[in-house]
Amino acid sequence: MPRLCLLDGIVIWINTRDHLPPHFHARHSGDEVRIRLDDLAVMSGRLTPGRQRLLMRWAAIHRDALVRNWDLARRGLPHEPIAPSLEEDS
Repeated sequence: MPRLCLLDGIVIWINTRDHLPPHFHARHSGDEVRIRLDDLAVMSGRLTPGRQRLLMRWAAIHRDALVRNWDLARRGLPHEPIAPSLEEDS
């Protein structure tokens, strides 16, 4: 489970060669959620409402990097860490 980001206590990762559809995982305080990359819909699980809002805001900002990491993971290549920033890159 290569960690992509630690966002205010939320651990975010993509499993190597994971099943379709493209998605990422996040865990905080024993709660876990899986989020699809195409529309950021919850596939399973949940976090507390505040943590889930934070995660979704971060995912919307960093969706391109998440997709890149999905592609890398599917090919068995090392991931690229993603900043915990909540601001758009310029």
